[in-house]
Amino acid sequence: MGWSEHLHDPIVADFRSSQDVGIAVADVGFSFGSRAVLNGIDLMIPRGQMWGLVGRSGTGKSTLLNVM
Repeated sequence: MGWSEHLHDPIVADFRSSQDVGIAVADVGFSFGSRAVLNGIDLMIPRGQMWGLVGRSGTGKSTLLNVM
């Protein structure tokens, strides 16, 4: 689901008009050559919160953080 499809979500609306957003990315994608490793990533983390990014090796965790 892309960013524009979330615009009517009340949580997203609150973040868009708030100064409490720490990190927000929308519709992030990245490819190594013809191999897409990230596609349509939407993420919002409120200011002051700590989150962890976990997953199996090779699933794009480091790539997502480097793109951000």
